[in-house]
Amino acid sequence: MFLTDIVLIAVVLSLSSGVSARLLNVRHPAPHLIGGATAVIIIITMMCFRSLDFGVDTVTYAGIFTDFCKGGLIEDRESSFQIATEALNFAMFGSCDTNFLPAAWIFLIVLPVLFFRAPWRVRLCYLSAFLLSLIGIELSTNALRQGLSVGLMVLGISLAPVNLLLTLLLGAFSMAFHTSAGLVLLGYFLARQNWKVFLPLMAGLILLTVHSLHSSIELPFVSRFLYEINKYTMHESSELWIRILSFSCVVSALLAPILFRRNGVRTSNILSDKTYVISLRLAIICVPFLTLPYFGYRFIYGMYPVILFLTLSPSLTPYTNSGSQFIALSAMNVVILLTWAAGSTYMRELPFFN
Repeated sequence: MFLTDIVLIAVVLSLSSGVSARLLNVRHPAPHLIGGATAVIIIITMMCFRSLDFGVDTVTYAGIFTDFCKGGLIEDRESSFQIATEALNFAMFGSCDTNFLPAAWIFLIVLPVLFFRAPWRVRLCYLSAFLLSLIGIELSTNALRQGLSVGLMVLGISLAPVNLLLTLLLGAFSMAFHTSAGLVLLGYFLARQNWKVFLPLMAGLILLTVHSLHSSIELPFVSRFLYEINKYTMHESSELWIRILSFSCVVSALLAPILFRRNGVRTSNILSDKTYVISLRLAIICVPFLTLPYFGYRFIYGMYPVILFLTLSPSLTPYTNSGSQFIALSAMNVVILLTWAAGSTYMRELPFFN
């Protein structure tokens, strides 16, 4: 059984449960939420039993974790690897069994969502749309440290309306798992500025980055960022389609509220919503990263969950048909995910289970 099979099974069962609820005239919870919950349960269950060979980086993490469980030292690894290893062992209640690694992995990815400051329907829609997206699958099966980082980052951003200090603290903590979280946090606070401040700052940062790439001067904060950009320049052509598909997820999240707004609601109403505007600015920040191999789509991997959460925000509820928005968003994500899986030789040949 391959990834495409898992996705199709989840979609079919999700649609079946949603349609059944509609035919039975179930109103609470809404049919689309029942379908979303079904998809979440199926995907998480499948993830718990996936092969340790599935995912380019999974083999590496499994090797590190196996050595750790055998008493090996991992001090020679980056601190983020050490923290992630300890977190995985904590998630399996200290049993330190590599066989439980996929279950612990998906548990840690899902756990922060339970604490988002948002209605439960928003959390459910977010989790379902996330797990049925290319980026969600990658963070749940491949990019472990970034997956852990993203969960904490979105949790922090969900708390921003009540406590920006907590947002900063959780953002800083998320950087312990993956340093790219620092750029996501910077992007979020930049996106909170008005257009007159945002656009000049964006232009200035782009010019500074381009200049630094061709300069021998090393700036303390950006030197690691510039190193990561230069390290993967040789892979530019081979990774362009990943960057395009990952950015397509961002576009889908932005389009869904506009395409399925309520009758009588103008596009300008949505575009004037503060939360949506922040999402739009975050998407604009992603655009220059499309030119960067590897680091470009990894940055979008960090941005997309934030944009997804914001575009499902309760503040947009008066303007959108939430059920249609969620279904359309999920459909677009599934199409992008299946396109990625079908176009990848690796995904077509690697079984999801042992």
